[in-house]
Amino acid sequence: MIMNRRPKIEKRLSELTKLLNGKLCGDDILITGISSVDSPRPNTILILDKNRKHENKEYGAYVIPDKFKPHQINKPFIIVKDTKLALKILIDVFYPAEVIVDKVENTAIVDKTVKKDYPVYIGNYTVIDEGAFIGKNTHVHNFVHIGKNVAVGNNVRIHNSVTIADYTVIGNDVIIYSGAIIGSDGFGYICEGEKHIKIKHIGNVIIENNVEVGANTCIDRATLDSTIIGEGTKIDNLVQIGHNVTIGKNCIIISEAGISGSCKIGNNVTIGGQVGIADHVTIPDNTIIASKSGVIGTLEKSGIYAGFPAIEHMVWLRNMAALKEIYKLKNAVVKKEEVKSHGKQ
Repeated sequence: MIMNRRPKIEKRLSELTKLLNGKLCGDDILITGISSVDSPRPNTILILDKNRKHENKEYGAYVIPDKFKPHQINKPFIIVKDTKLALKILIDVFYPAEVIVDKVENTAIVDKTVKKDYPVYIGNYTVIDEGAFIGKNTHVHNFVHIGKNVAVGNNVRIHNSVTIADYTVIGNDVIIYSGAIIGSDGFGYICEGEKHIKIKHIGNVIIENNVEVGANTCIDRATLDSTIIGEGTKIDNLVQIGHNVTIGKNCIIISEAGISGSCKIGNNVTIGGQVGIADHVTIPDNTIIASKSGVIGTLEKSGIYAGFPAIEHMVWLRNMAALKEIYKLKNAVVKKEEVKSHGKQ
């Protein structure tokens, strides 16, 4: 068995109850971590988010939602209103964020014109080009390339093998996961006869505060101005965002979605997995695009959309139900034709 070698942290249930703003029932025992349903460990706490039994002598205690009946649990438990929020808090308690150590590894190549606001960590084989700025409490991991005149804010985490192109601006509290490419050249061409002539993109990318960019996601720089990712937006792995796109605040963009150039995405928009959005499309605030949908034109009002081309979700559901009935209708017509044929014989 592979052992978890993280530093051991112990907390009393009473301490955890206070942090969770919950109610403790049972003994105030010592807890050493969190367990999942499938991998119980001694003296740990399990979050029960469904009304089912998980009686296992290895668990020390439970966190349960206030809708559960307490008599179903025979070990200490904490009653909370929101088990997902409780999980987030417990993870932060038992697996705290890494403390930044002010250090530039010997194998890093940092141009002498780079300015750093201490403390900052720069990992092995990372290259930071001239004129860049790195804010305090920022952690740049290994094999990262940060281009010329890039500005990186405070409390930023840039994971391994990320590329950040020239003139990119990154706000505070941003996380960029491994393999992401920020500021790659936009996909723009003009046709001259049978040839495709490349249009050089001289704009940049602006990533506002508290944004997360998933692994292997690509965000293209604008042709002349800026591709903008709004504050609080969370982008999953393997997402493509084209040149000149503007994405509003607090959006969710799920894996394998593709947003073509010059789209304008409003605030609080959710874009499902494998959604494709054509160029120059506008999507209004508070809209949800269901997974695998194709948006080929501007959506005039907020709502839930699905299908290809994307239409209002309830209309799409009715259409899908109608397709099932078409199969039955086809069978009925075939049988009727067969009866007619036998009658003629």
